[in-house]
Amino acid sequence: MQFTYNLQKLEEALYDFYRVTGVSITFYSTEFKALKQKSTQPTRYCSMVGSVKGSDSCFRSTNALLRLCEQRREPVRHICDAGLVDIAVPLLYAGSIMGYLMLGQIRREEAFPAVTFDPSLDRAVLESLYRELPCLDEEAIGAIMHIAVMLTKYILLENMIKPKTNSAAEAVSAFIEAHLSEKLTVSRIARHVHLSPSGIYKAIHSCYGCTVNAYITTRRIERSLVLLETSAASIEEIAAAVGFSSEAYYCRCFKREKGISPLQYRRTQQE
Repeated sequence: MQFTYNLQKLEEALYDFYRVTGVSITFYSTEFKALKQKSTQPTRYCSMVGSVKGSDSCFRSTNALLRLCEQRREPVRHICDAGLVDIAVPLLYAGSIMGYLMLGQIRREEAFPAVTFDPSLDRAVLESLYRELPCLDEEAIGAIMHIAVMLTKYILLENMIKPKTNSAAEAVSAFIEAHLSEKLTVSRIARHVHLSPSGIYKAIHSCYGCTVNAYITTRRIERSLVLLETSAASIEEIAAAVGFSSEAYYCRCFKREKGISPLQYRRTQQE
Protein backbone atom coordinates (compact mmCIF):
# COMPACT_ATOMS: atom_id res chain seq x y z
CA MET A 1 0.00 0.00 0.00
CA GLN A 2 1.24 3.50 -0.86
CA PHE A 3 0.54 6.67 1.10
CA THR A 4 0.55 10.43 0.69
CA TYR A 5 1.87 12.70 3.42
CA ASN A 6 1.19 16.26 4.47
CA LEU A 7 4.72 16.67 5.79
CA GLN A 8 4.29 20.23 7.05
CA LYS A 9 1.25 19.43 9.20
CA LEU A 10 2.80 16.17 10.38
CA GLU A 11 6.02 17.86 11.47
CA GLU A 12 4.07 20.61 13.24
CA ALA A 13 1.99 18.06 15.18
CA LEU A 14 5.03 16.06 16.26
CA TYR A 15 6.97 19.17 17.21
CA ASP A 16 4.05 20.37 19.35
CA PHE A 17 4.10 17.01 21.15
CA TYR A 18 7.85 17.37 21.69
CA ARG A 19 7.59 20.96 22.98
CA VAL A 20 4.89 20.04 25.49
CA THR A 21 6.28 16.72 26.76
CA GLY A 22 10.02 17.09 26.21
CA VAL A 23 10.00 13.56 24.77
CA SER A 24 11.65 12.97 21.40
CA ILE A 25 9.19 11.75 18.75
CA THR A 26 9.79 10.61 15.18
CA PHE A 27 7.54 9.37 12.41
CA TYR A 28 8.64 6.19 10.64
CA SER A 29 7.18 4.88 7.40
CA THR A 30 6.07 1.26 6.96
CA GLU A 31 9.55 0.65 5.50
CA PHE A 32 11.06 1.87 8.82
CA LYS A 33 12.41 5.06 7.24
CA ALA A 34 12.47 8.10 9.53
CA LEU A 35 11.04 11.48 8.64
CA LYS A 36 13.70 14.04 9.52
CA GLN A 37 12.29 16.77 11.73
CA LYS A 38 13.09 19.22 14.52
CA SER A 39 12.00 16.83 17.30
CA THR A 40 14.41 14.04 16.32
CA GLN A 41 17.75 15.57 17.23
CA PRO A 42 19.77 13.16 19.41
CA THR A 43 20.42 14.28 22.98
CA ARG A 44 23.96 15.00 24.12
CA TYR A 45 23.86 11.79 26.16
CA CYS A 46 22.90 9.69 23.14
CA SER A 47 25.46 11.45 20.98
CA MET A 48 28.21 10.66 23.47
CA VAL A 49 27.19 7.01 23.76
CA GLY A 50 26.86 6.77 19.97
CA SER A 51 30.33 8.20 19.44
CA VAL A 52 31.66 4.87 20.72
CA LYS A 53 28.88 2.36 20.09
CA GLY A 54 28.24 3.78 16.63
CA SER A 55 24.94 4.59 14.92
CA ASP A 56 24.44 0.96 13.89
CA SER A 57 23.62 -0.01 17.49
CA CYS A 58 20.81 2.57 17.68
CA PHE A 59 19.60 1.59 14.21
CA ARG A 60 19.35 -2.09 15.16
CA SER A 61 17.58 -1.27 18.42
CA THR A 62 15.03 0.96 16.67
CA ASN A 63 14.35 -1.58 13.92
CA ALA A 64 13.87 -4.37 16.46
CA LEU A 65 11.25 -2.32 18.31
CA LEU A 66 9.46 -1.31 15.10
CA ARG A 67 9.42 -4.94 13.98
CA LEU A 68 7.84 -5.95 17.29
CA CYS A 69 5.26 -3.17 16.90
CA GLU A 70 4.51 -4.39 13.38
CA GLN A 71 3.94 -7.94 14.66
CA ARG A 72 1.78 -7.01 17.64
CA ARG A 73 -0.02 -4.09 15.97
CA GLU A 74 -0.13 -2.22 19.29
CA PRO A 75 2.11 0.15 21.29
CA VAL A 76 5.28 -1.55 22.54
CA ARG A 77 8.35 -0.44 24.51
CA HIS A 78 11.83 -1.61 25.41
CA ILE A 79 15.07 -0.48 27.00
CA CYS A 80 17.70 0.51 24.44
CA ASP A 81 21.43 -0.24 24.63
CA ALA A 82 22.00 3.09 26.38
CA GLY A 83 19.54 2.21 29.16
CA LEU A 84 16.72 4.49 27.96
CA VAL A 85 13.05 3.77 27.31
CA ASP A 86 11.91 3.69 23.67
CA ILE A 87 8.25 3.41 22.64
CA ALA A 88 6.73 2.53 19.24
CA VAL A 89 3.08 3.24 18.41
CA PRO A 90 1.44 2.08 15.14
CA LEU A 91 -0.83 4.28 13.02
CA LEU A 92 -3.68 1.95 12.09
CA TYR A 93 -6.36 2.60 9.50
CA ALA A 94 -8.81 0.08 8.07
CA GLY A 95 -6.76 -2.74 9.51
CA SER A 96 -3.53 -1.59 7.85
CA ILE A 97 -0.45 -0.02 9.43
CA MET A 98 0.27 3.36 7.83
CA GLY A 99 3.38 4.19 9.83
CA TYR A 100 4.77 4.42 13.34
CA LEU A 101 5.49 7.00 15.99
CA MET A 102 8.76 6.35 17.81
CA LEU A 103 9.18 8.01 21.20
CA GLY A 104 12.50 7.76 22.95
CA GLN A 105 15.45 9.05 24.94
CA ILE A 106 13.46 8.73 28.19
CA ARG A 107 15.11 7.91 31.49
CA ARG A 108 12.90 6.04 33.92
CA GLU A 109 14.90 6.42 37.11
CA GLU A 110 17.18 8.85 38.89
CA ALA A 111 20.01 6.32 39.29
CA PHE A 112 22.43 5.90 36.40
CA PRO A 113 21.48 2.75 34.43
CA ALA A 114 23.40 -0.46 35.01
CA VAL A 115 24.72 -0.52 31.46
CA THR A 116 28.28 -1.36 30.44
CA PHE A 117 29.84 1.54 28.58
CA ASP A 118 33.14 1.81 26.76
CA PRO A 119 35.88 2.65 29.30
CA SER A 120 37.07 5.48 27.06
CA LEU A 121 33.94 7.46 27.96
CA ASP A 122 34.15 9.88 30.89
CA ARG A 123 31.60 8.40 33.30
CA ALA A 124 31.13 11.63 35.26
CA VAL A 125 30.30 13.56 32.09
CA LEU A 126 28.05 10.73 30.92
CA GLU A 127 26.10 10.76 34.18
CA SER A 128 25.73 14.53 33.97
CA LEU A 129 24.32 14.29 30.44
CA TYR A 130 22.05 11.45 31.51
CA ARG A 131 20.43 13.68 34.12
CA GLU A 132 19.56 16.23 31.44
CA LEU A 133 17.07 13.77 29.95
CA PRO A 134 13.35 13.84 30.85
CA CYS A 135 12.73 11.45 33.76
CA LEU A 136 9.38 9.66 33.84
CA ASP A 137 8.00 7.09 36.28
CA GLU A 138 5.94 4.12 35.11
CA GLU A 139 2.65 6.00 35.43
CA ALA A 140 3.96 8.92 33.38
CA ILE A 141 5.36 6.58 30.71
CA GLY A 142 1.94 4.94 30.45
CA ALA A 143 0.34 8.38 30.09
CA ILE A 144 2.81 9.36 27.34
CA MET A 145 1.95 6.15 25.46
CA HIS A 146 -1.78 6.92 25.79
CA ILE A 147 -1.29 10.47 24.49
CA ALA A 148 0.75 9.13 21.57
CA VAL A 149 -2.12 6.79 20.65
CA MET A 150 -4.50 9.78 20.68
CA LEU A 151 -2.01 11.64 18.49
CA THR A 152 -2.15 8.85 15.89
CA LYS A 153 -5.93 9.28 15.73
CA TYR A 154 -5.55 13.03 15.27
CA ILE A 155 -2.97 12.53 12.51
CA LEU A 156 -5.35 10.25 10.60
CA LEU A 157 -8.39 12.44 11.30
CA GLU A 158 -6.59 15.45 9.83
CA ASN A 159 -5.48 13.40 6.78
CA MET A 160 -1.81 14.05 7.44
CA ILE A 161 -1.29 10.50 6.19
CA LYS A 162 -3.71 8.78 3.85
CA PRO A 163 -3.60 5.91 1.37
CA LYS A 164 -3.30 6.71 -2.30
CA THR A 165 -6.66 5.90 -3.77
CA ASN A 166 -8.32 5.86 -7.16
CA SER A 167 -11.83 6.76 -8.19
CA ALA A 168 -13.03 3.15 -7.86
CA ALA A 169 -11.73 2.79 -4.30
CA GLU A 170 -13.14 6.18 -3.35
CA ALA A 171 -16.58 5.24 -4.67
CA VAL A 172 -16.57 1.89 -2.86
CA SER A 173 -15.34 3.43 0.41
CA ALA A 174 -17.93 6.24 0.24
CA PHE A 175 -20.79 3.77 -0.27
CA ILE A 176 -19.58 1.57 2.60
CA GLU A 177 -19.28 4.56 4.95
CA ALA A 178 -22.80 5.73 4.08
CA HIS A 179 -24.33 2.30 4.68
CA LEU A 180 -22.27 0.78 7.50
CA SER A 181 -25.33 0.19 9.68
CA GLU A 182 -26.98 -1.87 6.92
CA LYS A 183 -26.31 -5.31 5.51
CA LEU A 184 -23.48 -4.95 3.01
CA THR A 185 -22.53 -7.47 0.35
CA VAL A 186 -20.16 -7.17 -2.56
CA SER A 187 -23.03 -7.68 -5.00
CA ARG A 188 -24.98 -4.82 -3.44
CA ILE A 189 -21.97 -2.50 -3.51
CA ALA A 190 -21.27 -3.50 -7.12
CA ARG A 191 -24.78 -2.54 -8.23
CA HIS A 192 -24.53 0.92 -6.70
CA VAL A 193 -21.00 1.88 -7.77
CA HIS A 194 -21.26 0.25 -11.21
CA LEU A 195 -18.26 -2.04 -10.80
CA SER A 196 -17.88 -5.77 -11.12
CA PRO A 197 -17.31 -7.77 -7.90
CA SER A 198 -13.74 -8.46 -9.02
CA GLY A 199 -13.22 -4.72 -9.59
CA ILE A 200 -14.35 -4.01 -6.04
CA TYR A 201 -12.02 -6.66 -4.59
CA LYS A 202 -9.12 -5.20 -6.55
CA ALA A 203 -9.89 -1.58 -5.61
CA ILE A 204 -10.06 -2.30 -1.87
CA HIS A 205 -7.05 -4.58 -1.80
CA SER A 206 -4.84 -2.21 -3.79
CA CYS A 207 -5.62 0.72 -1.49
CA TYR A 208 -6.05 -0.92 1.91
CA GLY A 209 -4.28 -4.25 1.58
CA CYS A 210 -7.22 -6.31 2.83
CA THR A 211 -10.41 -8.03 1.69
CA VAL A 212 -13.72 -6.20 1.31
CA ASN A 213 -15.21 -7.95 4.35
CA ALA A 214 -12.18 -7.14 6.47
CA TYR A 215 -12.39 -3.49 5.41
CA ILE A 216 -16.10 -3.31 6.29
CA THR A 217 -15.52 -4.94 9.66
CA THR A 218 -12.69 -2.54 10.51
CA ARG A 219 -14.73 0.51 9.56
CA ARG A 220 -17.64 -0.72 11.70
CA ILE A 221 -15.35 -1.22 14.67
CA GLU A 222 -13.79 2.22 14.20
CA ARG A 223 -17.25 3.82 14.12
CA SER A 224 -18.24 1.90 17.23
CA LEU A 225 -15.32 3.47 19.12
CA VAL A 226 -17.02 6.86 18.92
CA LEU A 227 -20.24 5.42 20.36
CA LEU A 228 -18.37 3.62 23.13
CA GLU A 229 -16.61 6.85 24.06
CA THR A 230 -19.49 9.31 23.76
CA SER A 231 -22.81 7.49 24.29
CA ALA A 232 -24.52 5.52 27.03
CA ALA A 233 -25.86 2.95 24.55
CA SER A 234 -25.49 -0.70 25.49
CA ILE A 235 -22.97 -2.94 23.72
CA GLU A 236 -25.86 -4.70 21.97
CA GLU A 237 -27.28 -1.37 20.75
CA ILE A 238 -23.88 -0.22 19.49
CA ALA A 239 -23.31 -3.51 17.68
CA ALA A 240 -26.62 -3.09 15.85
CA ALA A 241 -26.02 0.61 15.14
CA VAL A 242 -22.80 -0.09 13.25
CA GLY A 243 -24.10 -3.07 11.31
CA PHE A 244 -23.04 -6.19 13.20
CA SER A 245 -25.50 -9.10 13.08
CA SER A 246 -25.16 -9.82 16.80
CA GLU A 247 -23.53 -8.57 19.97
CA ALA A 248 -21.48 -11.76 20.26
CA TYR A 249 -20.06 -11.42 16.74
CA TYR A 250 -19.27 -7.75 17.35
CA CYS A 251 -17.41 -8.59 20.56
CA ARG A 252 -15.39 -11.32 18.83
CA CYS A 253 -14.37 -9.00 16.00
CA PHE A 254 -13.59 -6.16 18.40
CA LYS A 255 -11.42 -8.37 20.63
CA ARG A 256 -9.56 -9.74 17.61
CA GLU A 257 -8.77 -6.25 16.31
CA LYS A 258 -8.27 -4.26 19.52
CA GLY A 259 -7.09 -6.94 21.94
CA ILE A 260 -9.77 -6.09 24.53
CA SER A 261 -13.57 -6.29 24.69
CA PRO A 262 -15.83 -3.32 23.87
CA LEU A 263 -16.75 -3.04 27.55
CA GLN A 264 -13.10 -2.99 28.60
CA TYR A 265 -12.41 -0.33 25.99
CA ARG A 266 -15.27 1.81 27.30
CA ARG A 267 -13.93 1.53 30.85
CA THR A 268 -10.43 2.61 29.78
CA GLN A 269 -11.91 5.74 28.18
CA GLN A 270 -13.80 6.59 31.39
CA GLU A 271 -10.76 6.30 33.69
